[in-house]
Amino acid sequence: MGTQLSKVVREYVLWVKDLDYSIKGRVCEVVDDPKDVYYEWEVSHHYKPSANAMGAYYPSATRGQSLEEAEALMLAYLRNFTSIGVVKNERY
Repeated sequence: MGTQLSKVVREYVLWVKDLDYSIKGRVCEVVDDPKDVYYEWEVSHHYKPSANAMGAYYPSATRGQSLEEAEALMLAYLRNFTSIGVVKNERY
């Protein structure tokens, strides 16, 4: 498959102390195959969980079988966001 069609179903904006821009997150319903609907989430930026971390934290669990599952995964990531080592997600 060369394309993937998704519909944005949830969108959030996060303001983090010491950053002068917002962090955005969205949950999308992947609608390519009506028999196999699932949800993926992504964020506009990634962060280092601590100053000693080797690099930015890129979550591996970005897919859910339900909207609630994908949203919970994204919110858990956003709630732990720090202003340390923030990098832009070029895909967003």
